Amino acid sequence: ALLLDTLEVRVVPQEVELKVEEQISGFVPVLPLTKGNPAYGYELKKITVSPDFVEVTGPRSMVENCHRIQTKAVSIKNADTSLSSKVNLENLGGLLKLKENVPVQLTAEIVPLYQVKKIDAIPVEFFNVPDEYEIIPKAVLLSATIKGRLLDLENYKVSKGVLKVDCSRVEKEGIYELPVFSSFPQEFEVTDLSSSLLKLEFKK
Repeated sequence: ALLLDTLEVRVVPQEVELKVEEQISGFVPVLPLTKGNPAYGYELKKITVSPDFVEVTGPRSMVENCHRIQTKAVSIKNADTSLSSKVNLENLGGLLKLKENVPVQLTAEIVPLYQVKKIDAIPVEFFNVPDEYEIIPKAVLLSATIKGRLLDLENYKVSKGVLKVDCSRVEKEGIYELPVFSSFPQEFEVTDLSSSLLKLEFKK
């Protein structure tokens, strides 16, 4: 083409506009991601990542508009214990880059799910009753609200004598106000009892 005397070369457009920005660094928070749900009876209490901030570099406008960087999703499906693993960060794309592209430590705290359960019509057992006395009323039913792990609550059945009244202080006929003692398994917390004192009449 250079051998042709009449060759004319044109470039359109003759000028282009370029945007030039200062390159800066900045620290952005790391957002840990999980996928799936824990095993039945468990819940995700807390998820943490270390380090929780990473340094990125790039054009000023991009760095200033970068508000977080996500991790790759870690599966907690059917987990019944806490998990901890190294995980990579999502690709920033564009002109942003990580100053140190290293995995972060993600920890998912999996704990038992706690609930409350109300149990009605629990018979109260009287013990240390003097032989010559009878109690009025003869039978007392109370309700209790207990708190514990969901799996334990679902499998729990109230045993005999879980609510008791000690009648050893009865020495003569009359009306006594006696405390109710509970003996639920230690994994349960009694949050409410329909009556902690019973007014009972003792007759010979």
